[in-house]
Amino acid sequence: MRHAVATPDKPARSVLRAAQRDRVRRFRERMKAMGMRRISLWVPDVASPAIRAEARRESLLLAQSPHEAQTMDFLDALNDAADWEE
Repeated sequence: MRHAVATPDKPARSVLRAAQRDRVRRFRERMKAMGMRRISLWVPDVASPAIRAEARRESLLLAQSPHEAQTMDFLDALNDAADWEE
């Protein structure tokens, strides 16, 4: 394996970036060889005031709904892991 070396026309920072890209590439190759596939997910940021406000708004709407008990039973059933396979 060849290592990148800093030269006057190639600063140390770019050499470090190249080394990091190489490590990431090798890691991804190992994961692929194990049958893994890379995915990227965007999830709500619960630290965001806007997301927290929306979650609170939706929770209050559910609490006021005549179908709250039925909805909560449904959600509890989804969370029941008793029938999950190991």
